[in-house]
Amino acid sequence: MSIIYLNIDSSHRMIVEKIDDPVEAWKVLKTYYQPDSKAHHMEVYSSLMNCHILSEESISLFSTRLLRIYEQLRDLDEDFSERYVTFQLLRYLPPQFDSIVQTILRLDDVKFVYKMLLPN
Repeated sequence: MSIIYLNIDSSHRMIVEKIDDPVEAWKVLKTYYQPDSKAHHMEVYSSLMNCHILSEESISLFSTRLLRIYEQLRDLDEDFSERYVTFQLLRYLPPQFDSIVQTILRLDDVKFVYKMLLPN
């Protein structure tokens, strides 16, 4: 618990100062910083829609950023489809990948999964 307490800004320590259980403290902090509201859901969803590959960024780094956003969306909505992240990845691949993108788009639904498209 002391690690959590000492690593948050002193102005926010009062949020967890009466909590002894680190798991409970973490939940309280998560609720405080990531409220379960429609505005927060929209913010995370918008970050997915606005996520694109940056110049000089590797595809693996881009895909990792997308995966982090997807994990946030799954935390908010267990039913959020991985397909949308796959579409976003394919949408912003450089032009030299166009033929690969077309091949991937022809995959059946079982294989059209984000995690299956990229090596670990």
